[in-house]
Amino acid sequence: MHIADMMIWTYTAESLVLRVQKLAGQRGEDAVAHEMAMMKVYCYEVAERMHSAGKEALLAFAEGGELKGMLMGL
Repeated sequence: MHIADMMIWTYTAESLVLRVQKLAGQRGEDAVAHEMAMMKVYCYEVAERMHSAGKEALLAFAEGGELKGMLMGL
């Protein structure tokens, strides 16, 4: 379930980034400064949620040295 959530968050973040890039191309970066700021906040929050969900997913199946290595990779 955590991995599915992470995939959904990745999709929404990517979609948001692409939409803001498209708007910036149409209107100019100065005109979409507000949207750019919202995108950055959303991506930061998603990164935090993904890190937390990733840790929980790893804790569900790994242990010992394997868990330690995977957590360092996360």
